[in-house]
Amino acid sequence: MLVTKYLKVAAERLSSSLRDNDTLSRISGDEFIVILANLPALKNLTVVANKLISAFEAPFYIDGNELTLGCSIGVSAYPLDGTGAEMLIKHADIAMYHAKRAGRNTFRYFADEMDKSSKRKVLMSNRLRNAIEQDSLTLLYQPLYRVETNTICGVEALLRWQDEELGSVSPVEFIPVAEETGLIVDIGAWVLENACKQARAWQLQGLPPIKMAVNVSGRQLWYEGYAEIVDKTLRDIELDPQYLELELTETIIMRDPEAALATLSLIKSTGVSLALDDFGTGYSSLSYLKKLNVDKLKIDKSFIDGLPDDTDGVAIVGATFSLARSLSMVVTAEGVETGEQLEFLKQYDCDYVQGYYFSKPVAADKIESMLQTEVAI
Repeated sequence: MLVTKYLKVAAERLSSSLRDNDTLSRISGDEFIVILANLPALKNLTVVANKLISAFEAPFYIDGNELTLGCSIGVSAYPLDGTGAEMLIKHADIAMYHAKRAGRNTFRYFADEMDKSSKRKVLMSNRLRNAIEQDSLTLLYQPLYRVETNTICGVEALLRWQDEELGSVSPVEFIPVAEETGLIVDIGAWVLENACKQARAWQLQGLPPIKMAVNVSGRQLWYEGYAEIVDKTLRDIELDPQYLELELTETIIMRDPEAALATLSLIKSTGVSLALDDFGTGYSSLSYLKKLNVDKLKIDKSFIDGLPDDTDGVAIVGATFSLARSLSMVVTAEGVETGEQLEFLKQYDCDYVQGYYFSKPVAADKIESMLQTEVAI
C-alpha cells in the first residue's frame, strides 16, 4: 500500500537524524514518538527538532509518485513537563497540535497554558458534536441594504452557539475548532439548510423575496460533492437558486484556485451567486478572480472603519470599486457604522451596505417585522 511505503520512508528519515541511543516508535497513523536520552542540555532539543524537520524538506519519490510531506513536532521534557511516560506523551501531543495550528513544519515546547487551552478545545469539540441534536445552534440575520433605495434586499446568515455547559461561545473561538475536527462540514450543511428554509418561509408568508447569504468554509468547499449538496438542498426546500448567495474568502480560494474554480463553476451553473468576502485582507490573483466569475466583492470592515479621513482606506476602497466595475461586479461595504461612512460610499455609487448603522444581526422574527414595514410603506 502506497501510504505504508511513505510511512516507512518517513521513519527511515527520522531514524537517520537521531543518535544510536535514541528511540523512535510509531504510535498511530502518521504519528511517531522520539525519546532522546542523556541530552547535555535542554537547548539541544531545539537542535534535534530542527534536524527532524529538515529531514522532510526533500520530496518523497515512491513508485513514480512525488509527494512533499510536512512535519509538526511537540516537545516535552523530563521532569519539567512530567515524571511519567503517560504525562510526557500527553503534553508532547498537546504541543504538537499547537505546532500544527502555527502552520506546520515547526515545533512547539509544551507550556501549562497549552493544557488549559487544549482541555477547553476538547470539551468544545465534544459539545459541538451534539450541538445540532441539542438544538443549541441558532442563526441570526444581518440585513443587507440597497443604497439606491435604502431598502432591505438580502440578509447574511450568522451562526451562534449557546451551550448549556460552556455558555455563549463566540464564532471566533468555535469555528476554528469545527474546522480542525471536520465538524464544520456537518455544521455548514445545517446552516445552509436552515438558512434556505428561512428564506423560503419568508416568501411563503408573502414577504418580498430577498437573497440569503451563507458563509462557506474551506473544509466545506474542498468536501467532495459540495456543489451537489447545495443543489439538493435548494431543490428539497424549493428555493429558487437566485435567492442564495455563497460567501467565500480570498484565503480559501487561493489555497487551491484550480480546485476552487471547478467546484464554484458547478455551483454557478445552478444559478447561485458568489460573493468574495473580506476582500483586501488576503491575496488574490486577478486572473483567477476573473475566471471564478464572482458576482460580488465585499469590502472588509477594516477598510471602512477609518472613512472618510483615513487616506489609505480611501485609496483601497476607491481601487476596489474600480476593480469591481472593470470586472462587472457589484460591491458591498461591510461594517458601516456612521452616516459619514455611508455618504462617502455613495460617492462611488456603492451598491449595497451592511453594518450597525443599519442593524445588528437579529433573529428571524425581527427581519419579518422589517420586511413587513417596507411592504406597508
